[in-house]
Amino acid sequence: MFLKRRSLQRKLTTIMFLIVVTGVMTACGGSDSATGETENSNLSVATNPSGLFFNSAGSAIASVVSDHSSVNVTVRPYVGATQWLPLLNESHVNLGVSEEPNVYWAVNGEGMFNESHQNIRTIASIGMLNMSGYTVRENSGIEKLSDLKGKRVAAGYNGEWIIQYLLKAQLASVGLTSDDVTLVTIADNNAGLDALREGRVDAVFTGNPTQGAFLELDNAIGITALNYADVSPDELDIYKDDLVKDMQKFVPSLEPVVVKGGIIKEDTVIYRFGVTLVSSNQVSDEEAYEITKALWEHYEELPKIFGWYKDLTPDKMFNPAPSAPYHSGAIEYFKEAGIWTDEADEYHQELMNSIE
Repeated sequence: MFLKRRSLQRKLTTIMFLIVVTGVMTACGGSDSATGETENSNLSVATNPSGLFFNSAGSAIASVVSDHSSVNVTVRPYVGATQWLPLLNESHVNLGVSEEPNVYWAVNGEGMFNESHQNIRTIASIGMLNMSGYTVRENSGIEKLSDLKGKRVAAGYNGEWIIQYLLKAQLASVGLTSDDVTLVTIADNNAGLDALREGRVDAVFTGNPTQGAFLELDNAIGITALNYADVSPDELDIYKDDLVKDMQKFVPSLEPVVVKGGIIKEDTVIYRFGVTLVSSNQVSDEEAYEITKALWEHYEELPKIFGWYKDLTPDKMFNPAPSAPYHSGAIEYFKEAGIWTDEADEYHQELMNSIE
């Protein structure tokens, strides 16, 4: 009888322990016993400062993902991708919007990166970004790139090293180097615009020609971009292959394009590259899956927040050969949606093998 009572007491004690543990897990944010759902997760997406392209692009992504998944995404501005990509590798930042060339350099430890950052994963390609490049006052008398010889040009852009490579490529396209111009060191893109506004430089870098900061300067003083390599738009087809070969010696995936719009009032040869949403591989498969699913199934909401996305469609969001391997959570969604291909899988395996 005594042994039976002891056995019963042990069973009751075990039951009470399990009840207490279950209560603690629920209070600490475990699964909801009624619905089976987990609590929302909170991630950050790195962008450029407010008012610049990558901030607007990242803000739109944060909004759509937060509205259509259990992942809450907040925007965290940095000077540039060279500042936050190493932090992404250390999981101090969860997501980021970057130029495809910067991702390539970061993964491979090239360009401005002294070491390989192998924790970077691709979530989605989000479009092609046109960059105006060297830009001058309309009344400056500078009509082509080669006219910059001996002129004061903005340099530095320490938070955005890719700008330095882009500007070197532009000078080289007309046979110039930094020794042929007077370099004026500025801190970042906004500082460069102020320098042109105040007459302290003759030429500065500008990015997407429809971006607000550049439109504002154009309204204030009147600015214009210069044809890449002094090639006119009607000559581009003749020289395009050579231009691509030469410019990609400086910046991976760079290509020339004819653009009109924003600060560019007539057809002008500028350049463009891909823009990509990346994550740390420390982002869980579930989070990456939900982010990918939200963007693919609600992409039409992106241009309502940021007009640049107006030409984005799901088929353009999948790049079978990205600079960084895809996140396994994104791949799970691609397979489920019938997007993943044998070509993409073969390239992904090669990329994973190269960084392991």
